[in-house]
Order: sequence, then structure tokens, then C-alpha cells
Amino acid sequence: MSDLKSLIAGPGLLDTTQLPINSMSVKGAKGKQSPEAVAKACEDTEKMFLTQLLKQMRKSMLSGELSQGQQAEQYWGIVEEEFSKHLAAAGGIGLGRWINDQLQKETVKSPSTELKKGES
Repeated sequence: MSDLKSLIAGPGLLDTTQLPINSMSVKGAKGKQSPEAVAKACEDTEKMFLTQLLKQMRKSMLSGELSQGQQAEQYWGIVEEEFSKHLAAAGGIGLGRWINDQLQKETVKSPSTELKKGES
């Protein structure tokens, strides 16, 4: 998971402690996260990433009256948030799906690792 955090957290871009995948609290009967909760957290993480990406793109491209003032900043923040939500729900850039796949791989590896430790 640390590789994942270093991949999506560039200098000053995204605070990985606030990622939805770090705060998954919906657990199933055996204390594991339900697949639906994991998928939702992965989609939310991609949405956050896309929001930051759009924000940085706008700041680097737009100057002048479009990016000035508190009201304009709030407006563009809402636009970026909503656009990111729709992009992530439609599959986005594949980041959410990739995170979900990585988490599933870790889950599959965990039981065999625990058995080896218990056997020693």
C-alpha cells in the first residue's frame, strides 16, 4: 500500500492520510471490508485524485478574470468536484479499478502469509 500512496501523492498534491481507502470502516461478518465498500472507497479515491488533477490543470492554464476572486474560485471548485464525480463513476482513468485490483491481490496474499507465520 505504501507504493500506492507514493504513486498518487506528489509533492503538495494530495494528502494520503485523507484518502477514502485509508478510512474504510464498513466491515462484513468476519471483520473484513465488504467488496462494495472497498469499490466505493476506490472510486472516491479516484474522484479526489481527478479533482486535484483538474484543479492543477485549471491553475496552470487559466489566468485573468476566470481564475480571480473568491466567488470564481468557489464556482470552479464545484465544477471540478462534480466533473470528477461523474468521471470516476464512469470509470475515470482506471485508477480506482487499479487500486481495487491491488487491494484484492493483497487480500489474497494475506492468508498464506499468516499461515506461514503460524506454522513457524
